[in-house]
Amino acid sequence: MTVISRTSLIALPTFMLSGLAYLQFGPPYRIEIPSLPKIKLNLTAPRAPIQLTPVYSIPPEHAQKSIAITVDAEGGSSQDMARLLKSLKVRKSKATFFICGNWAPYNYPNIKKMVADGHEIGNHTLTHKFGPKLSDNDLKLELIYLETAINKHTGLTTKPLFRPPYGATSPKGRQIIKDLGYKNILWNVDIRDALKPYPSYETMLARLIKVHPGSIVLMHSVRKETLNALIAALPYYKEKGIKLVTVSELIEIGDAGHKKALAKKKVKMQNKKPKAK
Repeated sequence: MTVISRTSLIALPTFMLSGLAYLQFGPPYRIEIPSLPKIKLNLTAPRAPIQLTPVYSIPPEHAQKSIAITVDAEGGSSQDMARLLKSLKVRKSKATFFICGNWAPYNYPNIKKMVADGHEIGNHTLTHKFGPKLSDNDLKLELIYLETAINKHTGLTTKPLFRPPYGATSPKGRQIIKDLGYKNILWNVDIRDALKPYPSYETMLARLIKVHPGSIVLMHSVRKETLNALIAALPYYKEKGIKLVTVSELIEIGDAGHKKALAKKKVKMQNKKPKAK
C-alpha cells in the first residue's frame, strides 16, 4: 500500500494539481493543498495476467456476432448520458465507458449507474494529456489520481481497462500501464465523431451500422448527435442479431473462440496421422 501525503502533492505539475483539485472539490478550480487528506492508493495488480500488447479487436470468426461499443467520457450533458444509459438498458445492450477527469465530477451518479446496469468503466486519465510526452511519474499519476477519485466518490474501480488519450503510448508507457494493472484498450473502428468538421448524425449512424462482429468501436460523449446516433443504431443491431457486450466480455469471447479453433485444428491434425499397421 502506497500513501501520497499532502506535502508530496506540492511537487506535482501545475496541470495535474488543477485536475486533482477539480476532482476533489468540483468547480470552480481551487487549489487547497493544506486541506487535502492523505490519499491511500491500492496499486495491487489484478490476479489475471495483463498483456503488454494493446487490444484493438477480436477475429470476426470468433466473435459470435458480438461487438464492443466504447465511449470516451470527456464531456457532454449528464442528462444526455442518462438518456443513453436508459436506452441501453431497454435494449439489454452493454457498453464500456472510459472515464476522464474533466467529466467525472459532474457524473458520479451516472458512473454508478453504468456499473449497476452491467456496463464497464475504464481509466481515461485525469487531464487527457498526450501520454508519450509525459514523464514516467506524471503518466503514473494521471492514472492513479483518476482511479483514486472514482473509488472515493463511487466505491468503484476503473481497473483493469485503460484507454490512452489519442490512443497514443510509448513502449515504456505501455509497460507502466501494465505494471499498474491495466489492459491497454484501443479500437479498430472510429466513427470520427470528434474530428472537425464534425460529422452529421446521419453520417455517424451510417458508420455505426456498418460495424463488423469482433470490433471495438470508438466514440465520445461530448456531442448529443453522437449519443443519438448510437441510440438509433440499437434497434438495427437487435434486428441483425448483433450483440453489444463489454470489452472484457468481447475479449473472453475471443479467447474462447481461439481455444476452440486450436482444439479443432489439433483433432484435424491427429486424424491426418497415418494409422499404425
